Amino acid sequence: SSGINAEWPLRPGHAITSSCFSDREQMMAIHQHQALGVINMLFMNRLRVVKRVETIRLQNEEEQKELNRSEKAELEAAVGSAGSKPLNKKQQKAKQAVEQKYVSLFANLAR
Repeated sequence: SSGINAEWPLRPGHAITSSCFSDREQMMAIHQHQALGVINMLFMNRLRVVKRVETIRLQNEEEQKELNRSEKAELEAAVGSAGSKPLNKKQQKAKQAVEQKYVSLFANLAR
């Protein structure tokens, strides 16, 4: 036997608790393990935050597109197909009402 313990890779915690390491080396290994655990936890938290922010951004983008579509449809319904003719008073009022409604909706979305 050359003094090598054949079962060492199989013994749980052997690398940290083995008597072939000094107390200082054991403490350093434990400290490093704890530090890596903290770093990993912080990284995973950051990843979750980034994912949540990206999800919210995409939802806002979709809501913005949907508001653009419905505003366009409401304007067409309010004004009708005026073509190149100027709008009459009723059409102008209806157009302004729709535009004001969507200004406030877009402002709420931006928050």
